[in-house]
Amino acid sequence: MLRNNHFYKIDMLILSLLSKKDLSCLEMTHYIHELSIEYINIKVGVLFTFLFHLEQAHLISSYKETTTMYHIEEAGRTRLEMLVREYEQMISGTKNLLNYHFIEE
Repeated sequence: MLRNNHFYKIDMLILSLLSKKDLSCLEMTHYIHELSIEYINIKVGVLFTFLFHLEQAHLISSYKETTTMYHIEEAGRTRLEMLVREYEQMISGTKNLLNYHFIEE
């Protein structure tokens, strides 16, 4: 399980969700938990910390409705593309390692 593993990047998950729809923090925690088939469980406080840093970096913005909603900015979309490329390279490298067989001499 990925609960206690850094095999994923929380900022990548947030930006990915926001690239599809503006969401509140609570909605993000719900979607991350549900869409990961309950493998990833991020506490709201942890998510707020990431949202704060992403907003400070101008990758996302927020606005108030009945609750605070978050929106991805163009810089966030660019960052997401880079994070996804890095993640896919890491997955590929990990698969190579797991599937490697030493040849006996």
